[in-house]
Amino acid sequence: MRCWYRFRIAFSALAATLLALLATCPSQAQVDNSGLEHRYREPRPDPLSLSPQQTLSLSLYSFSYFRNYEYFNEFADGLTYFGTQLKPELVFRPGKHVSLHGGVFLAKDFGASGFREVQPLLSVRYQKNGIGFITGAIDPHLSHRYIEPLLDYDKSITDPVEYGTQLKFDRPVHRTDIWLNWKHMIYKPSSEQEEILAGVNTSLHVLRKKEFELSIPIQVIGWHSGGQIDTTALSAKTLLNLATGIEFAWNRNGAVEKIFTKNYLLGFGNSEGDGPYEEGTGLYLNAGVETRWLDVLFSYWRGHRFVAPAGAPVFQSVSSHVDHPGLTRDNRSLLFLRLKKDFTLDDALFVSARLEPFWDFQGRYADYSVSLFVVYQGFFDLFRFSR
Repeated sequence: MRCWYRFRIAFSALAATLLALLATCPSQAQVDNSGLEHRYREPRPDPLSLSPQQTLSLSLYSFSYFRNYEYFNEFADGLTYFGTQLKPELVFRPGKHVSLHGGVFLAKDFGASGFREVQPLLSVRYQKNGIGFITGAIDPHLSHRYIEPLLDYDKSITDPVEYGTQLKFDRPVHRTDIWLNWKHMIYKPSSEQEEILAGVNTSLHVLRKKEFELSIPIQVIGWHSGGQIDTTALSAKTLLNLATGIEFAWNRNGAVEKIFTKNYLLGFGNSEGDGPYEEGTGLYLNAGVETRWLDVLFSYWRGHRFVAPAGAPVFQSVSSHVDHPGLTRDNRSLLFLRLKKDFTLDDALFVSARLEPFWDFQGRYADYSVSLFVVYQGFFDLFRFSR
């Protein structure tokens, strides 16, 4: 309890510091990955039918990626992801607001034989008046829209399917995603612990005008391992990450389409206190500009004993590097430059190219990554049935 009390005090103090900084300091923005998200389309209405209809449709989502990390630091590995994913799904709508989804997920790494992953995709979805409920295969990783220190974007490649329950709100005053990903199920007796990842991501819309947008994000994500039917000597453990801040965007006409800033204060707590750190904090200041030719973003990270089990390794104070596992550094200070160009080649085809160098102030070195993403999304109406 003592460590949690200190964690709350540190988080409150740092929140006050961030508010002061926001009044005097320019900041930069979080990478927009919305074009990579999987979206389902409503079936087109039949203008000749006057009665309610049931529909069967085919959804196709393809995600191809080249993600090359030219990293030589001690905290994040230098590696390359190069491959493609395919998600064909049949979508049956027995009514206007309910849909049943059944399909398969296929992941292929280039340069390796066979498939890296094959999984069934099963879910039931309800959608009405900006409220959505999903059970089964939920909208994963990028769709949660967390900042990168809390949820690594590469999970769209390394952990692409999430099974659990999700409640989503897209309302005039807020956008909220409440989700639970049951990562590892155990059965009696088990030599392993169950593992759960869950969170809440809310964006409170303070101002939503055509020209200006102002919102307050609140992001919570927790990782838990434990269970009551395992035979291990390990105790249950929970790690919690929090983030809040201010997001502002100025939408413009002309060559410069948007100027925006997103700034976050982060916290970390360990329920057991058995790791290198019991608690930690982070400051994530971002700002950027979207233009007709190129999107340019800057991100500054300042972490103090910060750990996020699902976050990107480069932001952590505890190393996951293959040659330096467990290496700690209390303070991390990083400055990122993110150059991004998105292309919509067709209504169904989206391409994003990125160059992201960064500077480590403590280590006094520079590393960079290069990425190319290609997303195809197709939705085809197959059959209609009159009720």
